[in-house]
Amino acid sequence: PISVLEISLASRAGDFPPSVVDTRAQHYYTLLAPRIAAAVPERVDVAVVGVHGATSLEPATSLQQALLQSGRQVALRFFGHPCQSAQYLCRWSCEYLGLCGGDDPIAAVLRTFTDVDFEDRQWSLQDTLVQLSRFQASDALSSAGVILCAGPFALCAAMYLSSPTPERFLVWNCRYLLDGAGGQSHDFQLWVLGMFRSMAAAVPMLACEGFAAAQYEVCTGSAIPAVPRTARYSVQPWAPRSPGRIVLLRSRVWGRLPGLYIRTVLDLLRSDMDSTLSLESPGDDSGWYTYSDLARYTAAVLLPNDATMYAFAEAYAMALPIALPALKMLYRLHRSVPFGFMVHDFARLPGAAGVQTVEPFWDAQKPNVTNFMTWMQQTDFYTWPGAVQFDSFSHLLVWGADTSSHERQSQEMAMWHRQQCERAEAQFRALW
Repeated sequence: PISVLEISLASRAGDFPPSVVDTRAQHYYTLLAPRIAAAVPERVDVAVVGVHGATSLEPATSLQQALLQSGRQVALRFFGHPCQSAQYLCRWSCEYLGLCGGDDPIAAVLRTFTDVDFEDRQWSLQDTLVQLSRFQASDALSSAGVILCAGPFALCAAMYLSSPTPERFLVWNCRYLLDGAGGQSHDFQLWVLGMFRSMAAAVPMLACEGFAAAQYEVCTGSAIPAVPRTARYSVQPWAPRSPGRIVLLRSRVWGRLPGLYIRTVLDLLRSDMDSTLSLESPGDDSGWYTYSDLARYTAAVLLPNDATMYAFAEAYAMALPIALPALKMLYRLHRSVPFGFMVHDFARLPGAAGVQTVEPFWDAQKPNVTNFMTWMQQTDFYTWPGAVQFDSFSHLLVWGADTSSHERQSQEMAMWHRQQCERAEAQFRALW
């Protein structure tokens, strides 16, 4: 029964250890990466390679801003992003990156990593190195002053290995380390992790948040700096048009059975509380909101189904008031109506103890509260100030109706975002 779900999510606090880990995520923001060894000219062509989306647009725009502030001219070129089954990604890359069709060698390589449903499969390292070596010798890439690889990191390792000029490389870490190598053997995965560790001593490797940096250290035994996400590409400021309209992020969760069930709970509670709130979402995989659309809402609700979701940083860039489940409620919510965390249990280099004693990933299908709490406490969700954490659906609806608090929350988020921008700019400028 729905009432049982609501009660169970807000009770039995004694099930949780009072403190499972002291948050060490901030430590990684104090580290410095090796500088880009190649000379950075006055006019810089930056080649951005990877599966494109916010994962690549974030470091590309931050790097561009830092270069512009140093008096350089910058041109960004994007390679990769094979459009297969996730058509919303194709539309995103067309509208924001100008990639509206066609193909290139990076996209061809990425297509061998996964099938049309994005399931990992085996691929030939030798064939990949041959393809990448030819591409890196072509005019399209040989003229680039900086090569920014935003993942998957099996691609970054193969590009580094096949490059005649690896000193031009910059690697952005905001995906699981072995994305793209999940279909390979355990020995191959260890090789990829070993490449990451070798690369970190020679080229700048930056993590998008403390969680990603901690994960890297646990898997490889070496530490890399974390750089705050600023989402400069979502430049539309918060400007609500009508009160009481709440947008539900992210639609791919809310539009499926677990999300629909949770929405049913919210609708029944709204009726009981005589709430006039409107909870809105595209509701399916083809749904689409522009940043201008999002900025018109009174506030947003985010249901995390991954540890590094860019929608969170984008809300801060727009100063859009946002709420997410409190950590204990998020755990119980996932256990009650599983909506699937995007986590994987892959390899770890022998002796790479890092800073944690728990496994580097939690099994999303098994209850492991200590592992879940340990990692989620290090994410931006639970270390950034400003976001409201609701511990019941009733609490969520009360917050949504309290428009007077939204303006104060927006101001706090905007202040934090300005500070994050300053930190990110300083760390990117330190790369040359």
